[in-house]
Amino acid sequence: MVILQKLTQKRLTNLLESTEKPLMDNIHDTLSGLRRLDIDKRWDFLHFGLTGTPAFDPAKNDPLSRAVLGEHSLEDGIDGFLGLTWNQELAATIDRLESLDRSKLRKQFSIKRL
Repeated sequence: MVILQKLTQKRLTNLLESTEKPLMDNIHDTLSGLRRLDIDKRWDFLHFGLTGTPAFDPAKNDPLSRAVLGEHSLEDGIDGFLGLTWNQELAATIDRLESLDRSKLRKQFSIKRL
């Protein structure tokens, strides 16, 4: 699932430090009822389509990779993948997404390379 959500520092700290439930359960509870796009496991396909590299071997310092994976990994102790990007780190990623040439992206994509 890809979720774009602005959280306050306090709310994020509460999520990360809570021991009542597993982290992913707390996140799902927090986001319940919010508009989101559930792409299930297709986030790896999306990453490859944008960057040409698999999500499990991402290019370093690539804003398009960060758009899918986040800037910071919060995987320790959870079942699944969880990434986080702070608001102040979003500018380069937003700029890169806005400047994407979709026709060029379609031309360079190869399902065989996936």
